[in-house]
Amino acid sequence: MDEDVRKLLITWNLEEYMEIFEKNKISVDCLNLLDDSMIRELFPTIGDRAIFQKNFQNWKSIALGQFSVMNMDVDILQEKHRNPLTEMTNIELFQTLMNTEDAPENANSDTPNPVSPLKVIENKQEGIQQSKDNKLLDLLQSSAEGKIILSLHKDDGLLSSSSRRRICNIIIKHLLGDDPSKTNIPSSVLFDMASQIKEVFNKENISTYFIPYINNKKLKIRRCAKGKLYDCLQNRKREYRIAARKMSHTSTPGSSTTETNEETEPEDVSDDVAWIKASTEPWKLLEQKWKTTTKHRLEETKNMTVTEYMAQYPGLKKPTGFHLLTIDFDTMYPGTSDNLYKYFMLSKKSIFELASSKHKLVREKFQGVNAEEADNINALFTLTLLVAQPLHKKPKKRSWRPSKQESKDGFITHVTRYMNLNETIKQRREKYLQYGITFQPTIFIVGENLQHIEQYFVVVDNTFYTMHTIMQAVDVCFKAFQALNCKYPVESELIWLFIQRGFYKIRTSYDKEFVSVNSLLADLHLLE
Repeated sequence: MDEDVRKLLITWNLEEYMEIFEKNKISVDCLNLLDDSMIRELFPTIGDRAIFQKNFQNWKSIALGQFSVMNMDVDILQEKHRNPLTEMTNIELFQTLMNTEDAPENANSDTPNPVSPLKVIENKQEGIQQSKDNKLLDLLQSSAEGKIILSLHKDDGLLSSSSRRRICNIIIKHLLGDDPSKTNIPSSVLFDMASQIKEVFNKENISTYFIPYINNKKLKIRRCAKGKLYDCLQNRKREYRIAARKMSHTSTPGSSTTETNEETEPEDVSDDVAWIKASTEPWKLLEQKWKTTTKHRLEETKNMTVTEYMAQYPGLKKPTGFHLLTIDFDTMYPGTSDNLYKYFMLSKKSIFELASSKHKLVREKFQGVNAEEADNINALFTLTLLVAQPLHKKPKKRSWRPSKQESKDGFITHVTRYMNLNETIKQRREKYLQYGITFQPTIFIVGENLQHIEQYFVVVDNTFYTMHTIMQAVDVCFKAFQALNCKYPVESELIWLFIQRGFYKIRTSYDKEFVSVNSLLADLHLLE
């Protein structure tokens, strides 16, 4: 579904019509084409239709530059501040203009200071005037991680989800420095940094990173500040509070030497567990309760199959369910979430060089907009050539030593047509049944060839998680293994173990030792 349309329906409290809009393929570009008869068909209920029409007219006024703020027409503002308004999408403009002087005097302390629409526009204009001296660009160029983000995304102007998270961490860390007391950052600063991200990566949206506090009494809309920069700031503030509490505890005379952890969940989480077993909305509340029940659920995975666990928690079967698995992974292995992107990019060239020396493999040169993505897929497939597969034995069952092709498919299965996907999975399950093993989380990519991959899926049990890149697919699949406490697929066990130890830098008491894995880690200089 069109993301902008989804946001509008949520803003107007008409979420129940999302499915109808999606079914009728109504994008934000189609909204202006809707006439009264179409609206009646979409909203058979008079009350909901009236709500939609009122908000729809307001939205159209904004989209056409006719919305007035502080008795000033937007078209006048456009003349005075032409650049900032033309760079913002209609949705961004709608959300920004909602932020009026109606903000309460005693706003929540966790909410950045509200900014008026005119102030936001002025800040945007200042950011454009200073684009020649973009502070964010200098900041990224001054660190290794920032240089990696620039090298990956500067040309195409669009960041991956992981890179968005990493760039927000870089910005917030820079703004806060090492001073735990400096936790209040004005909205104008966050908006300015969001604008600079847009300048450096021109296909990004400002509203992805920051939307100011919204409180419009006329339209009865009130929303907290949000965006990736704002979320990152709140996370850092929470970390500071936890650290301060720990320091206070350990420095108190006579206090127990037992460490306390702010994030240790309460003893009784039965109510939260019952809630997430029965509900999936609102999603933000689900994520909060998911975090408070992590310890309880991770214990459950030790005594349940993946199928049983997925059935217990319906949120995992939602399209965004993989975010819940990521939450559990971050709790299990804090500080390792972004390691895959970091170490893979540093090792990719060495992977091809090693394969060339051992297998006379010539690195394929890809062309076009998807060249980098195709190269990443090729590098991951190349790993299957560099590890030998052990013999899999099962009592009273046939032995199986997977071939190189089977190892490759067990790691990432490439299907040329989407209609063949379910049949491929069915055949895989039947083959596993012959050897007495079960279907584990697996990556499937769909496309004519590596340079024309159209879809990415991580399949967990019977749930399909849609991904946007191969790196995101590998990242989510690996975190699913850990969060669900399930084994790696037999035919790709060594590849996943290499990724675990070489890229994520994780060792567990359950790890097996394989000479080929240790040798590959040494050859690529990835030994801990």
